[in-house]
Amino acid sequence: MKVKPGFWLCSFNSECGYYRVELHSARDELEHARLTINRLESEIGAYKRTAFSEQQMMVSLNELTNRLSRVEAEKTTVMESQLEVLRLERDSLKTSNARLTDQLSHARNEAKQMQTRFEQELKLLREQLSEKEKELTSCERQLIDLRTRLSNMQAQYTAHESTIGMTPERLQKECQQLKNRTQYLECQLDEMKAKLAEAESVAMKKSDENERMESHSNVLESNIKQMAELGSMERDRLETRASSAEARSEELTARVAQLSTTIDQLEAEISDMKMQHLERSTELQLRIDILEAQKRDADESIKHLNESLNSSQIEMERKLNERNQLTDQVAELKAQLSEKEGELMLKDAKLESKQKELMGASEASRVAEESLQHAEQLLSARSSEVTAIETRLNEVVKQYEEKMEQILEKYENVRGSASE
Repeated sequence: MKVKPGFWLCSFNSECGYYRVELHSARDELEHARLTINRLESEIGAYKRTAFSEQQMMVSLNELTNRLSRVEAEKTTVMESQLEVLRLERDSLKTSNARLTDQLSHARNEAKQMQTRFEQELKLLREQLSEKEKELTSCERQLIDLRTRLSNMQAQYTAHESTIGMTPERLQKECQQLKNRTQYLECQLDEMKAKLAEAESVAMKKSDENERMESHSNVLESNIKQMAELGSMERDRLETRASSAEARSEELTARVAQLSTTIDQLEAEISDMKMQHLERSTELQLRIDILEAQKRDADESIKHLNESLNSSQIEMERKLNERNQLTDQVAELKAQLSEKEGELMLKDAKLESKQKELMGASEASRVAEESLQHAEQLLSARSSEVTAIETRLNEVVKQYEEKMEQILEKYENVRGSASE
């Protein structure tokens, strides 16, 4: 079964369509990664706002400390009489404050762990995106290889057309020689009527020429058979390549289906990660609300203790330093995210460039299809010319054989008359 060149181009266009679908999927995945980065940046902003709230709380505590100092100066006598009771309350408040501090540190550690996990998840998404780009590059190389094979097939068609194009000229030359020799034989026949004495030698020459004509006819027939065999071999080879290309197309189709399945799995995993993060954020927010309520209760009790206030002020200064460190870490993380976003924009530009290359390949395939159709039409026209020349050659040979039979018959009659 002969596979037409049009089927090649249809298969090639189908592969281009599959690669376009894969390119759109990769761009969707890139957009999804950008949304994830924006979400992480929003969470970092929330942590920053929390740190700002703590700073405002520090300012309020400082104002409260100053106010309490003034109150303490006015009520020193009253507080001395209640000093023992206040000392007991101070010890209790120190214990509560230490417990609240430990809980707050634990909550901050959990927040840092969540940030680390989000960074690892982002890194994993980037690696998966890099793998998709490598697969896209491999698919593009396979597309270039198929286009090269198509060009080679076109060159082979052109070479085959060139080989067939020389045959009609040789056949026309041989046909002209046959016509010239036939005219020569007719002239010799006229001379035989005038020169009966040379009839035998002329007949011998005609016989030799007849043998040469038969030899030339056999050579021409052999050449035509060889050309037919070569055409059949070339057709079989092209059919084999067409079958190989179809198998490759099926393989690429299966690969695209596998990639689609992988992308669906990744989207499901990312959705699960979103749900887990939402639950964890809700839990942390609840803990922060509880801690803030407990801290407000502690602040109301701290109003009556000067020494407890001094100790709390030192502790809050230490927390302020930790908050500044956390702010620096958040700024550094934001800078890293900005750098990663720039890399994603570069990759997006590369994807757009690959899409333009695919469009160029589609246009080249269309031009190749038109050239291949033109070559097929020329091949059909040349085949028709060869068939017509063969028909004319057979007619000339048949006429020549009939004339030779007539000449031999006349020669026998003349020879018989001369013998009598």
